[in-house]
Amino acid sequence: MKLSDKYTLVRGRVYLTGIQALVRLPMDQMRRDQTAGLKTGAFISGYEGSPLGGYDMALARSSKLLTDHNIHFRPGVNEDLAATAVMGSQIYEVIGKSKVDGVVGIWYGKGPGVDRSGDILRHANLGGTGKNCAALLLCGDDPVSKSSTIPHQSEFSLFNLGIPFLYPGNTQEIIDYGLLAIAMSRFSGAWVGMKMVTDVCDGGGTVEVSPDLPDIQVPVGYQKYSDPRLVPPITLALENEVNIRRLEAARQFARLNGVNRHNNSSARVGILSTGKTYYDLMQALRDLNVRDGVRIGKIGMPFPLDAEFIKQFSAGLDTILVVEEKRSFLEMQLREILYDQPSHPKILGKSLFPPIGELDPDKIAKGLCTVLNLNDRRAAPSPQSPTAAASKPSLGRPAAFCSGCPHNRSTLLLEGQIAGGGIGCHTMAMRLMDPTRAISFLTHMGGEGAPWIGMTPFVDHPHIFQNIGDGTLFHSGYLAIEACVAAKVNITYKILYNGHVAMTGGQAAMGALPIPDLTKKLEAEGVRKTVV
Repeated sequence: MKLSDKYTLVRGRVYLTGIQALVRLPMDQMRRDQTAGLKTGAFISGYEGSPLGGYDMALARSSKLLTDHNIHFRPGVNEDLAATAVMGSQIYEVIGKSKVDGVVGIWYGKGPGVDRSGDILRHANLGGTGKNCAALLLCGDDPVSKSSTIPHQSEFSLFNLGIPFLYPGNTQEIIDYGLLAIAMSRFSGAWVGMKMVTDVCDGGGTVEVSPDLPDIQVPVGYQKYSDPRLVPPITLALENEVNIRRLEAARQFARLNGVNRHNNSSARVGILSTGKTYYDLMQALRDLNVRDGVRIGKIGMPFPLDAEFIKQFSAGLDTILVVEEKRSFLEMQLREILYDQPSHPKILGKSLFPPIGELDPDKIAKGLCTVLNLNDRRAAPSPQSPTAAASKPSLGRPAAFCSGCPHNRSTLLLEGQIAGGGIGCHTMAMRLMDPTRAISFLTHMGGEGAPWIGMTPFVDHPHIFQNIGDGTLFHSGYLAIEACVAAKVNITYKILYNGHVAMTGGQAAMGALPIPDLTKKLEAEGVRKTVV
């Protein structure tokens, strides 16, 4: 056994973290293509951020293996430019001379990056995937803001863009669903997403790998249509592809490959779930000692939800309980599918599981007791148990700056001064309960300072400071500085330069300039004075 087996073992069992599974995924696809007689390559680009924060570093550490499989990794300056680069991998044939039969493009980014990239993802999905090409979106969701400023779910963004997506719930499914998603994209012409949550990315497990698994079947009778010329009337024809033909092709593909499944139990109550929450549901059922008498459905492809599967699942049921995190998504589609049926079961979901926070087996068990009329017989934790100890309030030590970090001092304020924040380590100053470093407001990545433009007409305060990290500056912060220059507002940017994207693992900031060159760029942009 060798450590490299996790990527090189072709058949057998390996241990993988969630991030390592995503590194192995394109290698497995290249092996499959080679076996099928296709000469393909892969292109990966995106922007680091939880829960995919270590993906770029894991890819960089495996650069030789990637090269051996014709996989090209290029970190993006920001998410939407990375998505545009991946779009290029899907339309490479317009150039003429090509070295490959097709390209698999993979984009990665956390939930806010999915939102940020909505425009290019809409364009790219409209254009579609080329011959023997596929585009996979890895959408990282941090449901309880473990290392994010805001909680997030990507479902509605992908729904709005008309992008089908799968939701793996463990490490095995990252490989299986990833290969299915690539095959679905290649078959349908749609870009296909995978919802990646923190627990799945940070977790790990043993994975069965084989050139034959999963056994992927491709429906017959469908021919995809794509076109990179995104202007009317071509885009009007492509709208039919995105909203009708490709979604139906995705449903047919999912149906043929058993992506959605249920236990076919003869029951009056059915429970529908997906992804990581499905496995929490199964744990809750085990904890309550519920062995049978419930029809349990697992949705592998939350969008587009397969109406044929739902009607089959709901036949004979009196009640369906939808167990899902955050806002109603499966439940919403379920109601739409069953609304015009002659009779349909009662549908429960958000009335028991509010659209906030994160679900776990204990929370799910409480809802199950209500629906299944059970007494909660689970043993209460003893006073000495870790669970009991964890439930007691503790005096947590707030996150603080690393020892010697210059930002510890550069975020200090004098009396009467006001500062804004953004995405970066400097936001820790808000949690230190220190009035000499208070940050009055935050904005999204790249918008730092722009709120002051809208504040100035209505306040007497003449000036504010704005903190911005160098990673954010090179990502998208330049435009906010340009906006403040154009609006002629009185603002001082504190550019917290440390040469790394420190919040996500210490990566080098893509597109970074050394400080002497940066001062010249700021001067050219119209900044009146720069102090180093």
